[in-house]
Order: sequence, then structure tokens, then C-alpha cells
Amino acid sequence: MKPRPSDLQRLLSDPPPSLRAALFFGPAEGLVRERAETLARAIVEDLGDPFRVCSLGADQIASDPARLVDEAAALSMLGGRRLVRVRGAGDALLAPFESLLASETAEALVVVEAGDLGTRAKLVKLFEGDERAAAIACYEEASEAIEDFVASLLRAANLPHDAGFVHELCARLPGDRRLIRGELDKLALFAHGEVNPDRAALIALVTPAEEMDLDALTDAVADGNLASADRALTELFEGGSAPVQILRILSNYLTRIEAELTGLSAGPGRPLPFHRKAALARQANRWTRESLSEAQARLIALERAVKRTGAPDELLTSRTVLTIAALARGRN
Repeated sequence: MKPRPSDLQRLLSDPPPSLRAALFFGPAEGLVRERAETLARAIVEDLGDPFRVCSLGADQIASDPARLVDEAAALSMLGGRRLVRVRGAGDALLAPFESLLASETAEALVVVEAGDLGTRAKLVKLFEGDERAAAIACYEEASEAIEDFVASLLRAANLPHDAGFVHELCARLPGDRRLIRGELDKLALFAHGEVNPDRAALIALVTPAEEMDLDALTDAVADGNLASADRALTELFEGGSAPVQILRILSNYLTRIEAELTGLSAGPGRPLPFHRKAALARQANRWTRESLSEAQARLIALERAVKRTGAPDELLTSRTVLTIAALARGRN
């Protein structure tokens, strides 16, 4: 089925027992994740519960197509409906999902996150054509919808939520609902129940959206995720970020990784937020001093190249950054 917009929120927060699977797809990745997680938590509040939650990647299903139905048919040892989460789905997995929807033994709810498949994709048509399944398209939201979402979160956290404050806050926030939740959780922690918290301090506490985009790039490169690095670069270029600025931010982050490896100070720079320190420690395990040295040498050479008049700076930057991201895979 294809839920009507007026029915969508009820479906996500209180899914009917007959719902067997839901597919979230479209260009708004943040909205895909947000909606998929909302539906998942309606079934299992603790998504880390190993007895009731199973997560499968597209490659796992492709290598063992029967596993999807098997996991959907498995019963929880401690009671309660199980949840199967699938990420990275596409038309290549059409046959396993056909088997799932045809199965009479599947009891779990299967929540599927896909990319920008398009409404004509075979997987989308499959979910739309079955009353026990739902296909939910996720597109970039209008500013009014984002402001309504922010206002609802502020209200729930007993923070200021008048139109003026919400508008000013949204000017700094990204359009990704998951990132917005993280930022507003930070504000709630800062305010800590104050009746009239300092509004200027709350606004200043929000990480500007452009810095989040840079964090997305550095994380993707440090993790060796080429697809995410390419996507983050595209967003940065579309937002007007200069290649030289991107290169220097990336070089500084690689310096932090080297410091993590060697135990030395990373030197001056923007303090690393507490919640990113765990990611840095994890990423350091993907690098060696040799691969970091090669990455820095490539960045220096690239900066010289993009400063030349007439150089295709965005193309050169993309090629080099993706090459560096591939270096992160060398250690493991």
C-alpha cells in the first residue's frame, strides 16, 4: 500500500498488527532514517535488544536470500514481536522480498531503508501492491515542516518554542531530522530543566549546518566510506564551500587521527566535541602512520594544484579525497 500523508504518522507510531514490512526510500536520507526508526521503536523501544532486533545488510541477504524469511519467522525467546531492519535495499533484492510477502510464517515487522529508488522501482511497486506492506517516499521537506518538527521537539523538552526562537534556531540547523534531534538533545541537556534558559546561549550551542557537512565528510573519509564521502563532497560544493577550505579541514582531522595513534597532542584547532571522541578512536584503527603520511602528501599536492588558475578544482578535489578515503581500508 501507499499510505496517504494524513495516515502516515499514525502508521509510524501505531502500526497495525497486519503490517508485515515497510519500505522507506527517496532522496532525503535523513528523513528515511528518521521515519524508519520511528516505526522500529513502535515495535521495540530498545533497538539494541539482541533478542528482538535483527539487522541485515543488503549484501547479507544477497548472499543468503532465504535468511530474510528465516529471520522474519523467528520468535523472540522473551516474548514480544521481533523486528528485522534492512539497510541498503534495492531492486536486486526483489526476489527475497517477494518471498517474504508470500510467506505465511513471517511474524516480525521488517523495516527496510533504501536509497533514492524512484517511484517506478520494482521494489517500490512490490510494497505498494501488497496490503500487508507499505512504501513510503521521503523527499526534502519544506522549511515550514522542519520548523513544525523543531517546535514539537522543543515543546516536549520544555524549551522555548515561540515562532521567533524556532525560526532563528532553524537558520543554524541542518535539514536532517536525525541531526536536528541530536542538536536539540544537546540544548535540553544544557538547559537542564531551567524555566527561562538563556536563549542566546542555546542558539550559540547549535553546531552550524555547514560544520556538520564538514564533519560528515571527515567521518566518511576516516571510515573509508567512498559513497558517503562522494555524497558529502557534492553537498559541500553545492553549498559553496571552497576546495581549499575542505582540504585544510580534512588535513586537520587526519592530524587528529595521527595524534590518536601516537598518543601525542594534535596541536591547535577546534576542540573535538565529546560525542565525536569515540568515533575518532574507532577511525584511528583503520589507519597506519604510513597511510596517513601518504594522505597528507596527496592533500598538499592537491592544494598546490587547485590554486593554479584554470585548474578543475572540484574534479581534482573529488578524485583525491576518494583516493584518500580508500587508504583508510588498508589497515583492516
